[in-house]
Amino acid sequence: KAPGPDGYHPRILKECAKELGSIYSLFRRSLRVGKLPMDWKYANVTPFFRCVKSVIPNYRSISLLSIVSKVCE
Repeated sequence: KAPGPDGYHPRILKECAKELGSIYSLFRRSLRVGKLPMDWKYANVTPFFRCVKSVIPNYRSISLLSIVSKVCE
């Protein structure tokens, strides 16, 4: 797993779960209001080729999303 645009590696959330109470309160507030912070909606998109690099249909995109937004989902 790789970090998304927020720069957080998934291991940070796993190992620091007890210390991240502020993120939990942000989750709850976000769910209550029904909106996500804009930073959680961004993704790093990277083209990834399957076979021959010169053939456009052989590319697919890989999106690295914010780990915080994935946890919230």
